[in-house]
Amino acid sequence: NAISSLNSLQSNSSVLQDSVQRAHNDENKHIKDTLKYLMRVGVSLDQLAKLSVVHVSGTKGKGSTCAMVESILRSNGFRTGFFSSPHLVSVTERVRLNGVPISNDKFSQYFWRIFNKLNVSREHAKDMPSYFSFLTILALDVFIREGVDVCVMEVGIGGRYDCTNVLQNTGTIGITSLGLEHTKLLGNTLDKIAWQKAGIIKHGSDVFTVPQDADCMEVIREECRLLKANLFVVPPRLNVYQWAKQPQLLKETCNIVELNTSLAIQIATSWINKIRSGTSQKSLPFLVTEPTVDGIDSCFWPGRLQRIFYDTKKNLFLDGAHTVESIELCAHWFKTKSSR
Repeated sequence: NAISSLNSLQSNSSVLQDSVQRAHNDENKHIKDTLKYLMRVGVSLDQLAKLSVVHVSGTKGKGSTCAMVESILRSNGFRTGFFSSPHLVSVTERVRLNGVPISNDKFSQYFWRIFNKLNVSREHAKDMPSYFSFLTILALDVFIREGVDVCVMEVGIGGRYDCTNVLQNTGTIGITSLGLEHTKLLGNTLDKIAWQKAGIIKHGSDVFTVPQDADCMEVIREECRLLKANLFVVPPRLNVYQWAKQPQLLKETCNIVELNTSLAIQIATSWINKIRSGTSQKSLPFLVTEPTVDGIDSCFWPGRLQRIFYDTKKNLFLDGAHTVESIELCAHWFKTKSSR
């Protein structure tokens, strides 16, 4: 019943196009609406500000990078919340506590409390959050009530006007590889895409990104300059790190996995150091501790460069892609691994 009611909030194509048009006219609408609904279910600005958040945007590798960050933080002894999208099998995958999708019972419990409050406080028939906005609200409510040490939030689409950008006190930011995507919503040039993705940067935050196209990097640097944020560009390969012990990852990897792992190491290490020392870092650390290696090795993100072995001689290569660059990487990964 909860899933059925949640699906009723999913926009059909005509409603989505109308939403896009309204978003162009009032670009902060999604954030303002999400904030309005959060207040209606009892989540205050003060509670949002107290959440310790790692926020990640980008075109390629957001989910896998977030999964790695979450796994590293959990391996270092922190209680984690993780909000991601989309899901593969069950919507409960989108909201995780300590790496585990929220249980059906707990999802239902949180869902109905929020849904019923929003339903009775409607000012008109359409005064309900969208599917993604509702899940963002639910995730934040879960993380606050469950008392997590840190929540890892993956942006839905874009960043600047995404529902997850209702969080305004984020000290640690990640931006994965950028490319052309959702051009009707985000713009049809790389600099416009970068401007949207860099919109999650907050005043004084520590911002970590991978080597980007020159136009993208210029936009990210300018956003950091305007907000006095600290920008770090992470190394694309893992052989520059000093490992407390050898990770399994180094035995069989590819460039994109190394890039996302390097980004995750820096994001997670920065957050941990900030919590333990109370200060932002001034340079990139290259010593990877044992708990961090354990977090890397235990990370499992299904559907992303995944190999499934069955019937002794059969391999299933499973990956997904939504941009030309991602399809090329997927094809290269398959060609490399299947020829062994």
